[in-house]
Amino acid sequence: MNWPKHIHLTLIALLFACSSALAEEVSLLLNRLQAQSVREQMIMNEKKFLYLNTYLFDLDDFGQKTIGLLVDAARRGVKVTMVVDGIGKGVTYHSAVVEVLKKNGIDVKVYNPKIRHLPEINNRNHQKALIGSEAVIIGDRNMTASYFKRKAPTNYISAEMKITGEAADEARQTFVNLLAKAEVKNPVTIVTNAEIDLATKDVEGWITKAKKEHIKPGKAFTAKPEEVKYIADLPDIKKQAGIHREILKMLNEAKTSIDIMNPYVLLTKEFKDTLEKALDRGVKVRILSNSKVSNDVYLMGVAWDARKEELVKMGIETFELRPKHFIHAKTIVVDNEKVFVGSFNMDPRSQNINLENGVIVKDKGMAEKISTHNTRIQKYFMDKVEVVNPKKLSLKDAVKHCTKKSFYKLITKAFEPVL
Repeated sequence: MNWPKHIHLTLIALLFACSSALAEEVSLLLNRLQAQSVREQMIMNEKKFLYLNTYLFDLDDFGQKTIGLLVDAARRGVKVTMVVDGIGKGVTYHSAVVEVLKKNGIDVKVYNPKIRHLPEINNRNHQKALIGSEAVIIGDRNMTASYFKRKAPTNYISAEMKITGEAADEARQTFVNLLAKAEVKNPVTIVTNAEIDLATKDVEGWITKAKKEHIKPGKAFTAKPEEVKYIADLPDIKKQAGIHREILKMLNEAKTSIDIMNPYVLLTKEFKDTLEKALDRGVKVRILSNSKVSNDVYLMGVAWDARKEELVKMGIETFELRPKHFIHAKTIVVDNEKVFVGSFNMDPRSQNINLENGVIVKDKGMAEKISTHNTRIQKYFMDKVEVVNPKKLSLKDAVKHCTKKSFYKLITKAFEPVL
C-alpha cells in the first residue's frame, strides 16, 4: 500500500516506540570531540532509521564526514531523513549533493526556504536533534566544524544530552509531526548530469574518509534521572504553547537558585518578570553570557551591552565572556536538581518566532555537573558585570559611556521584535 510519507514515518516511530523498553538514561556531552564521536558511533551503529533536524549544516570537513556516514548508513538499509532550515547556504543549497543524497535513498527536506513569501523569511527552525532508534542527541550544536573542531579559531562552549526511553520516543514522534507541516518543503534543485557525476565522486571520497577517521567516544557523564521530558515547538502551536512556557514553569518553581548559561540574553517581559519574582522569593540567580566583543551577532552584542547593567540592578549575578571564546550552550539549572539543555536562547526570537527544542531533566548529579562546568567557565574565561557610575568617570569617559548606552538602547528597542 502506498501511504503518504509522513504516515509511513509515523508507523515506524510507533513501531520502535513499542520496543523502547530502554530505561530513561541521559548522558551529558560537553566536550566537542566527545560530541562528534558519539554522533559518529550513533550513525555507524544504527540499523533502522536516522532523523536529522538542524538549523545549519555546512559542507565543511565535519559536514562532509557526516554526509559520508549518512550515505553509508542509507546503503545499509537505514531510513535516513533530514530537515535543514532554509536560511543557510549549506548542504541543501548544493543541488548536486542533494541529488546524490536522494539517489542513495536519503529524504532531504528544507524548512521554510528563503524563496517563500517575504513575511515568512523571519520564521526559522532553530531546533537541533540527531534521532535514532535507540537514542537521541539534543542540544545547541549545529552541523558545522566550529562546534566540534578542537583547534577552531574560537573556543565554542556547548552543551548537549543524549537521551533514551520515553523522552526519546517523544522526540521521534515530534520530528515525524514536523515533517507533515506545510513549512517543510522539498529542496529546489537545478543541476546538470556532469555536476551530479562530480558530486558523486566527492561523496564517495567522503564515505571513505569518514569510515577511516571516525573517533571512538570517550566516557560521558551518565545518569538515570527521576524525570526526563522532551519539549519542542511545532509551527502551528508555537504562539499558543511554545516550549518557553515549560521553561517559565521551571523557573517559577525555583526555591533556592537559578543558574543560566546562554549566548543571547535579551529578556522578554515574561522572563524578566519571572526572574524578578524569583529574586523576591530569595532565589539566587546567575547569568553567564557573551560580551559584546565575544558575541557572533552584532545586534545581540549591542543588546547585551545596553541591558546587562539592568540585570545587575535586579540583583542577578551577571558575567560576560572574554574574546576568543564563544558561549553557544543554552542551559538552565534550578535548585541544583533540575536541568534544561536545548536550543532555546533567552531572547524574543526563541520565545515568539523560531522553532526550538530541548530536554528537561530532574537529576542532582546532572545539575551539579553542569553548575560546576559553568563555574569553571566563569572563573577562567569571564568577567563580572558591574554597574558603572558615570560620576566616578572623567567628563570625557562619562559622556562617552552615556552616549554609547543611549545609542545601544535605541538600536535594541528598534530591532527587539526580531532579535
